[in-house]
Amino acid sequence: MQRARAGERIFREVEEFHKYLLDVQDLRTKLGVRIYAWCLLSDQVNLLLDPMGDPQRISEFMKSLSVRTVRRHNRIAKRNGRLWDGRYRSSPVQWGPWSLSSMRYIETLPLSMAGVEHIDHYDWSSHVIRMGFMAGYPLDNHPDYLALHSDETERQKLYRRLLTREMGDAEWCRIHNAIHRSQLTGDDRFIDQVEKATGVRMARRGPGRPKGSLSRTPRRRKARRRR
Repeated sequence: MQRARAGERIFREVEEFHKYLLDVQDLRTKLGVRIYAWCLLSDQVNLLLDPMGDPQRISEFMKSLSVRTVRRHNRIAKRNGRLWDGRYRSSPVQWGPWSLSSMRYIETLPLSMAGVEHIDHYDWSSHVIRMGFMAGYPLDNHPDYLALHSDETERQKLYRRLLTREMGDAEWCRIHNAIHRSQLTGDDRFIDQVEKATGVRMARRGPGRPKGSLSRTPRRRKARRRR
């Protein structure tokens, strides 16, 4: 997630949204990054990216995308200045229910932040590409999305059913806070794996499975936060 400075807008005209997504597509091809979900709002962008085994690609992708956006913004505004409110924020996401919940979080942001009544009516989210309403913009299918059903039409129905369920406050806050604090989005086992791989102690933030997922696996008990 990357946010504009207070009072700034990243996108003002349709063409600016379009050119941003063209840059996303170009960098996706050049760096070999997969894009599983995205949402462009007037003052922030949200992306679910997969670096395909090389975390450095995320940094390269976001840095290049940020620089291109600032240059275009300043050229249009005929000025020189900052656009972004600091560096982008990121949260590694555990595959499984948490990846689907993260897609859901991103694609439903227009409901709370863009004043639309239905996400089908918002053009600048990967939802309209996923549902087949629009084409031509970058989107890769996450393996967990593909696992919903072997048939694309049925898969879309199942995913839409997931989107129509109200996201609980605890689930929404957990994903939101993980992004803004650059923490992990996943269960305790995932956090343990990352701790072992990196040698860094991670914060723990509650239940191990998002409420309302399509899986029938019981949720884990809430874990005590460690400092």
